[in-house]
Amino acid sequence: MLILIQLIVVILIGCGKEGLPDPPPCTNCPDTTNLVVWQHDLDTLTGEESLFGDPLLYKGNPIFMIFDQWDCQFGSANRVTCLDAETGQKLWGFDVDDPCTTIENGYVYEDVLVLNLSQELAGYNLITRSKIWSVPFISPMQGSKGFTGIGNKVYLSVTYGSPPFEPIAGLIEVDIVSGKSRELIRYEKSTWNAYPKIHPPSLWVNAENGDSTLLIALGLYEDPTIPSKARHSLHSYNISSSSFSWSVDSLGIPSNNLKRVEVNDNKVYLLTDYRVHCFNVLDGKKLWETIIPCCTQFVSIFLNSRVLAVDGKVLVNPSTDNLYCLDANTGEILWEVPEYTATANQDLLEYNGVIYLSSFGYGMLVGIDLETGEVLMKETSPNVDPSFSAQNVIVNPEKNLLFVNDFKSAFAYRPVR
Repeated sequence: MLILIQLIVVILIGCGKEGLPDPPPCTNCPDTTNLVVWQHDLDTLTGEESLFGDPLLYKGNPIFMIFDQWDCQFGSANRVTCLDAETGQKLWGFDVDDPCTTIENGYVYEDVLVLNLSQELAGYNLITRSKIWSVPFISPMQGSKGFTGIGNKVYLSVTYGSPPFEPIAGLIEVDIVSGKSRELIRYEKSTWNAYPKIHPPSLWVNAENGDSTLLIALGLYEDPTIPSKARHSLHSYNISSSSFSWSVDSLGIPSNNLKRVEVNDNKVYLLTDYRVHCFNVLDGKKLWETIIPCCTQFVSIFLNSRVLAVDGKVLVNPSTDNLYCLDANTGEILWEVPEYTATANQDLLEYNGVIYLSSFGYGMLVGIDLETGEVLMKETSPNVDPSFSAQNVIVNPEKNLLFVNDFKSAFAYRPVR
């Protein structure tokens, strides 16, 4: 019970930082006052509070997804809007069919937008802006639990049963063009002696034989209502042979917010409780494990965090603490940046040697030098309130533009490098 109380306290701290002091100023930050290229106030029915899914790119232009909590009872409140990358002018938009279903996130492949909704997985043709297929979430499938797109496929993690005691977890593969779906993998409580929840997978392709392998983290809960009674397992699934290559069990306490593992340079990285794990992707052999020193007193400190591996470094940020950079080969901590860089389940973006993120709590667009950890950018939303938080930062490298949004507007920024 004490551990559960500590976990609740951690989550509350990470979700409300209004009373915290201002973060320290940049000592050598460049002048970033003119980085905003454009601002577009996104259209909602009444202009009341809106929540946004992560932005996406389509033919170089940003797509923003809107869900207006206030308006859904009065009319269509889910909108998908595409803006011109250079000017911010609206190119087109459409409403989804169900006015009160939440847009969790999405994925674009060629001219198809896949939306992960609370009641269905839906494919939309972006030329005609019409729905072309739907995979409904019906009993006993209890909604979407995790989602990732890889090439011309999307993978959806689901559970079967009566929440929170759902004894079966499955991984659904959906062909983006046709909408044809199949259950690829199934885990059952009777096999693992725990309630399974699948995290969305990452793909690794073996350069030697071309085999495609999914790397999947599986949360195993002895009691889903008690997070401390849980553990992770890690699985390698060969798509070509429809078989498991290897698995590793008992890796620490998983997060309820299902997130991907990271695969890079024949290594797979996984976050649990207050630890970062690194395994050989070929055989599952553990290469190193690093304890994050800030967080050993808390359970699932990586509750809202993801990991990024790039250029021989691994970036991780506990939900309520500093951003850490580790050596990808040894796990040694190379640098850390103060805790205003905490994120809320969004991805980290690396572009031209700078790590960009939309920080949670402090609500800033932050840019950090990958090599040194020097803070190069700390921008608050021009709207001031609402602030940036909880959405991915995306980039169009051809136009050299970053795109981000707060709860009201979409923005284009020039990168600092």
